[in-house]
Amino acid sequence: MFIVIDWVDASWKTTQLQLLAKYLDKIWKTYDEYDFPQYDRQSSFFVKEYLAWKFKYITAQQASLLYALDRFYSKEQLEKSIFLKDFVLSNRYTTSNIIHQATKAKTDKEQENIINFIEYIEYEVLWLPKPDKVIFLDMHIDIARKLNLERWKWKWRDIHEQNYDYLKTSYLKSLNFAKNTWRTIIKCYDKNKPLWINAIHHKILKVLWI
Repeated sequence: MFIVIDWVDASWKTTQLQLLAKYLDKIWKTYDEYDFPQYDRQSSFFVKEYLAWKFKYITAQQASLLYALDRFYSKEQLEKSIFLKDFVLSNRYTTSNIIHQATKAKTDKEQENIINFIEYIEYEVLWLPKPDKVIFLDMHIDIARKLNLERWKWKWRDIHEQNYDYLKTSYLKSLNFAKNTWRTIIKCYDKNKPLWINAIHHKILKVLWI
């Protein structure tokens, strides 16, 4: 099973993937792990330039290509993992591209066009494998933003984190996208506080039936 865990930064995607990996070890299942964008590889060069605001004028479609090509760089490796392993775990994937780029749309029609463009490029042109399960970790943006700033000692890391309106719009639109596409949504907070990490982990196991 190819599993993607996605959504905003500080929704504890990495932590939950680590817990899931430990659980798979416990039940003697084989797996490989991926993390996109691949900041430690040369394929992410243009993504890092984009996040550092090196491109002043860039469309949502153009920006989406930078992320898609970073995934394409590991396409053969990813396909091999899917063939050989019981599970493939990915921290973010095509859905992240959709979340961030579709947020830039000014109309519903433009948003639909961006989503269709991204899915066409990644799945039909680049032939990237489609996940079997996409799990969205719903950590409310106000909680996630605070957790992220605390984690990085109240410093901004890229152009997206500086723009609260962008982050909030991205969160709300991605929530709507997840609901409309029947993605699995796991709520990770109660009122204004995040849930216990293990409580989220058990929710994920329940969804995956493992």
